[in-house]
Amino acid sequence: MRERFAITDFNSGIINRADAEDILENTAIDSNNIDGDAPEGQLQAIPIALTKPNSNNLAQASRLFEWIKTKDTKWHLVHVDSANINVMADFYHATAPTAGITPVACVATSMVAHNEEVHVAVGTATLGTPTFPNWTGYCDYGQFGGATLGWKSLGTSATSCASLTRPTSTLDYLVGLTGHTVTPPAVTPFLADKIYHYNVSFVYDGVQETPMGTGYQSFSISTYGANPDYVTVVVTLYAVASLNPRVTGVRLYKREADPSTGLPITLYRLQQEFNVASSTAYGSTSWVTSGPDKTVTYLDYNNADSPSSYEDNAGIAESLISNDVYYTLNTDLNGFHFVAGCLKTGLPDASMMMFRSKQYRYDMFNWTNDYLKLPSVPTALKAFAGKIWAFDENHLYRINPDGMYIEDSTEGIGCLSQRSVIVTDYGMFWCDDKNAYWHDGEKIVPIGDAIKTNYGATAQWTGFACNYTRGSQFLTTCVVFHAPKNYVMFIVPDHTSAISNVWAFHVQKKRWDKWTSFTQCGQTTSGFGAFSGKGGEVYISTGIPAGGSGLLVEAFGGATWRSFYWTSKIFDFEQPARLKRIKTINTDNTATTSAPAFTYSFDRSGSFASFSAITQCRLMQVKITEATGYGNIIYSFEILFRRLSEL
Repeated sequence: MRERFAITDFNSGIINRADAEDILENTAIDSNNIDGDAPEGQLQAIPIALTKPNSNNLAQASRLFEWIKTKDTKWHLVHVDSANINVMADFYHATAPTAGITPVACVATSMVAHNEEVHVAVGTATLGTPTFPNWTGYCDYGQFGGATLGWKSLGTSATSCASLTRPTSTLDYLVGLTGHTVTPPAVTPFLADKIYHYNVSFVYDGVQETPMGTGYQSFSISTYGANPDYVTVVVTLYAVASLNPRVTGVRLYKREADPSTGLPITLYRLQQEFNVASSTAYGSTSWVTSGPDKTVTYLDYNNADSPSSYEDNAGIAESLISNDVYYTLNTDLNGFHFVAGCLKTGLPDASMMMFRSKQYRYDMFNWTNDYLKLPSVPTALKAFAGKIWAFDENHLYRINPDGMYIEDSTEGIGCLSQRSVIVTDYGMFWCDDKNAYWHDGEKIVPIGDAIKTNYGATAQWTGFACNYTRGSQFLTTCVVFHAPKNYVMFIVPDHTSAISNVWAFHVQKKRWDKWTSFTQCGQTTSGFGAFSGKGGEVYISTGIPAGGSGLLVEAFGGATWRSFYWTSKIFDFEQPARLKRIKTINTDNTATTSAPAFTYSFDRSGSFASFSAITQCRLMQVKITEATGYGNIIYSFEILFRRLSEL
């Protein structure tokens, strides 16, 4: 009796770890360039990539990326190649995005966006000793009434970087004090048994505050020689053309000290804040130009009110002379900036420490209090599900961000690098050199078992050639989420062969697809990376291969399709040892000009050929291929066969 065997959907992706007979009927034992997000049940190739217009010399060889969305709703891409940081301003401009800044030297290892700025961890290719972090952002204000400052990138020195540099008296500023006495003498509001110390701090970005300046100025009745009714305070800012563009204000503080010892007996308390982002410093008082400097005058009547202290405003002790930390990894959660793989003078174990910034003030670290000692130097740091997750090559630590302690640890699961982990609406996805993983908010699921190679054969679960070494941040697998297609893409750059290869996990269908030679890939020093856009689309910077030019491309953005192949499991028709006579094979597809090719292999021969005559076999395998550019849809195929009599 003739029987029909049909495959009417192709929803299961690839499973190549099991025996080719032991997987579902509609599962591929191997395939390439299949679009697992095609309409239900259909088999079709993925679209080709689309080159981003005017992308050459902007982001084509970068490997780390972060977005800044400015108040005018424009999207700007901050990107870092092997040596420099840059900005592709107005990325979605219809014709011509431009370079926002002159490239600034920077070996970045991690980036976090906050408002209109990006905080950039700077280290080495293998998470070595960090150096001064970079701050890149858009300053939508001028200083002292000047023109809008625009894009700035600070990271070339310890005094021009993301750190909030402590102001230096007589170099950055000076506080001048003069008493004022009327005739006849007034009752002075100042006390004869007190010395008054005046000092300043600088305000960055409108909300962040530096440590108190290096030197205070003193005023006392005994020194002045009379009873003043007020003290004239003149604050001078030196060489304002070189003032850090992030400085938006200056805060004047005063404290009382014991004249016998000179030691303070009160905290510094705020007297007045001067606005640097305007020509008007406060009230109706303006900044005054004095050569290259700016001055402002304030009259201190020593009011009895108790204004806020420096510690109230900054959340850090006034005695702390630095609130900065150098770091190689960073992430943020609930308005806090978490950094790890650190360097801090006086802390020899800082490389194994994680620090937390003050809330909404990403460059202010109370490093004496808000820290956690990790068991090892991390390779990646990510915020997910209300926790901070720190990885090394073989461990995962779940950290309570409020109490700054480790809640749980997992051994045997690590992460390759900061760019090998991604958080999506479906959960957190990442990979180490052994497997790929999915944390769905409740548990960790290894998801690569269906397709991974034997660990040790290639030292990488993907089976693709790769060039990274353990601890590297730059040559590792890029994990990125393509939201429109619901794909988590594990992109493996092969800098030797100048191509990238992809394992793609469809989150909703829980299927794997393989896309080899997905893009070109630069040589080792040329960079390679991937990132998601504002609509969830994925862009890939392909680097610069030898003798070629790099491109920034949008995955699946092209108007035509790649070539593909799909190889079925080995069909045994539920009786692997029984002979069958294959009579006819019917296919259903949309081909009009060039049909996809169906070829067949029998009894594990490994050789595929067209079906030309009735064939006797026990086992059968189907392979479907199509050349570039057609995009045909295969709906189904059926095999008509008869089982031969058993003896």
